[in-house]
Amino acid sequence: MIRIITDSTSYFKQAEAEEYGIKVLPITYKSGNYIYLESYSGTDADIDNLLRSGYGYSTSHPDEAVFSSTFQNEIMQGNQVLCIPISSRLSLAYKAAMDAAVKLDNSNIAVFDSLQTAGGLHLLVKYAKLMANDGISLSKIYMALPKLNSKISTFFSVNDMISLRRSGRIGIVRMNVSTIMNLRPILSLKDGTIVSEDMARGTMDVIRKLSDKMPDNTKEAVINYIENTDTAIGVYNALKTKAPYLPIKLRKSGPVLAIHVGLGFVSVSYITE
Repeated sequence: MIRIITDSTSYFKQAEAEEYGIKVLPITYKSGNYIYLESYSGTDADIDNLLRSGYGYSTSHPDEAVFSSTFQNEIMQGNQVLCIPISSRLSLAYKAAMDAAVKLDNSNIAVFDSLQTAGGLHLLVKYAKLMANDGISLSKIYMALPKLNSKISTFFSVNDMISLRRSGRIGIVRMNVSTIMNLRPILSLKDGTIVSEDMARGTMDVIRKLSDKMPDNTKEAVINYIENTDTAIGVYNALKTKAPYLPIKLRKSGPVLAIHVGLGFVSVSYITE
């Protein structure tokens, strides 16, 4: 069996990960003097209040030792391993996984740089696992991943740029976001980096512009949000109006993403035929 391993920023629900046979490694986050493990979507309680507490907070990816022990456990069970972590341009998780794989020097272990997070990572991991379930070999899945990844697009908006500026994870992004003028950025994830797409004026314009990004041949979408429930539901309803039979997942993101993008985050990821 091919075991696909990813991290918690893919925001699978626990039952879903177990159904697909996907192993999710937690990313840790620290608030004040306390260290927590980010888990499955919907299981991190009271995150909104925690992040408003005013304590300093930070995140930490799984280190090389964690990846190494996880890989070895799967190999000992007779499984092959395909590890697809968060984008290397957003985290050092990919480097840690690669370092572990290189040292283990086992042809049954492959690590792929997703250049994704949140809904984009979720879709990439899901469809890779579906290929594995169809009996496609590890090497053929790995070779197919770049093409599969090219079919995935992610667009998002935030209430302000404070958390993104603090995180240092901004690529080509205009900074003139004004809460006074009710302006919100429309951003995207391109080749693993955050870039500017457009500006929206108010919530309804954010909903319209995020839903208008849906390609004509979209076969599934994932909406992620942090606190911004009304906007997320608005995007969901707009997409259902455009494509009533489109499968859409509405997922609350966890603290790791919240720390880096802020509580007003909402995104939509599309995968095309």
